[in-house]
Amino acid sequence: MKNKILLSFFFVLILTGITSTAASAKAPDDINAYPNTYINSGNDLADLLGIASTQTGYYRAENTPTKYGIWYGYPNDAWCAMFISWCADQAGIPTDVIKPFCRCRSEAAWFQQIGRWAEPSGYVPKAGDIIFYHYNGSTINHVGIVTGADNQYVYSIEGNHNNAVESTLHELNDPAIVGYGLPAYAAYTVQYAGDPVYRFYNPRSGEHFYTSITSEKNSLINTSKAWIYEGVAWIESGNEQPVYRLYNPNVDDHHYTVSATERDMLVSAGWKYEGISWVTSSSGKPVYRLYNPNAISGAHHYTVSATERDMLIDAGWRYEGVAWYGQ
Repeated sequence: MKNKILLSFFFVLILTGITSTAASAKAPDDINAYPNTYINSGNDLADLLGIASTQTGYYRAENTPTKYGIWYGYPNDAWCAMFISWCADQAGIPTDVIKPFCRCRSEAAWFQQIGRWAEPSGYVPKAGDIIFYHYNGSTINHVGIVTGADNQYVYSIEGNHNNAVESTLHELNDPAIVGYGLPAYAAYTVQYAGDPVYRFYNPRSGEHFYTSITSEKNSLINTSKAWIYEGVAWIESGNEQPVYRLYNPNVDDHHYTVSATERDMLVSAGWKYEGISWVTSSSGKPVYRLYNPNAISGAHHYTVSATERDMLIDAGWRYEGVAWYGQ
């Protein structure tokens, strides 16, 4: 199944992009480490975030060449901006949506010029926004990709953060935040808020599968004899938190989660990260998550039905709380 992501064993409601620790303490990676293993879906927003996630952990010593700088043409320069440009290029994002850049202040000026800029005061950032900072002065000198936000923090993936690609969080009122560039993703007009998430069931494996990609839904209905289409599971509710999708090839099982920590734990355990399934909000109709300790495949189930939730609990499933929200 193509790009979109999800879950594991510990429930975390808030996307946890906590800054990695002590990047400077480890040896620099090979210059070409962390290849892009993400498969583009054609959803530009999801693809950008999925590609950026594959780079988390890449580390180079200060003032040494990076693959992002080599690609852009400035191998030894500060590379936070070139990291975003590289990810956008890998995602096939048009240059009039994210203009390739190597200087943060010039890209911020470009977003302002085209009228796609938000001041930080009173604005709740969305996944895919470009966040700009100034440190040690008034000049904009750092940049990242927003992965989500709640009522206190904005979460992001940033290149050249402690000389590495790292997941970070900042308080929304952090004075270092200058503002946000708002790329005109096609996904914002055709994906996420208001879009249905479709539900399938495989009686052979016992797994339920969820997708918001219409082409994937149609492919399963038209070409697969293994999957039974069960209709719309819920309607997606917003653009605040990505829902990640993972796949375990050893047991033929998918998992979905809003927790970056859970996602990374599963990847380290051998699960394959398939990208962002959809983006949800922090309020709305709860989607319940349950776990079957006796199942090999299909061990987790998601439903907006309290009746179904309670029926599964009576049958021995463990209720793990609200996974995310729909409408």
